[in-house]
Amino acid sequence: MRTFVLGLKRSAGEKSIVKPDAVKRNLIGKILAHVEGEGFRIAEARLARLTREQCQEFYAEHLGKPFFPGLVDYMTSGPVMLCCLERESAVATLREVIGATDPAQAAEGTIRKLYAESKGRNSVHASDSAASGLAANRRLKSSSVASLPKTSSTLRCDIARSSSAGAGRAAG
Repeated sequence: MRTFVLGLKRSAGEKSIVKPDAVKRNLIGKILAHVEGEGFRIAEARLARLTREQCQEFYAEHLGKPFFPGLVDYMTSGPVMLCCLERESAVATLREVIGATDPAQAAEGTIRKLYAESKGRNSVHASDSAASGLAANRRLKSSSVASLPKTSSTLRCDIARSSSAGAGRAAG
């Protein structure tokens, strides 16, 4: 099973983020329901607000590109939903489910075709490869990840370890 993670207690390879535009438009539930409908299990999710430093570290591979300053501004403009998603062939499958970066080029029925406002405000982030996800998470394994400020409560959906406290229900 492959796992996606960012700033969460799980320590596996890749991650998924519901971006500020989608959070602001109350699309978290629709996006996560879409992902679950494609066979993913939401192992953990947390509403958080990224700092500029965390965002710059996370997107370090884009440093120096013309869009980098705008990307950092956008990703720090509001809360994001950090997700840990699990399923077989997770990286490739999630890329298919979310669609092309530019919603105008995304396939019908993909998250970005359905919900993205533009190429720059495309509602979700996911690794484009397992190597990319691992590299991003290595950059975020510093103490800065643990200090992600919460803007709301934490949601833990850890069905596999049902004996753990809070399994399968919202924690306050």
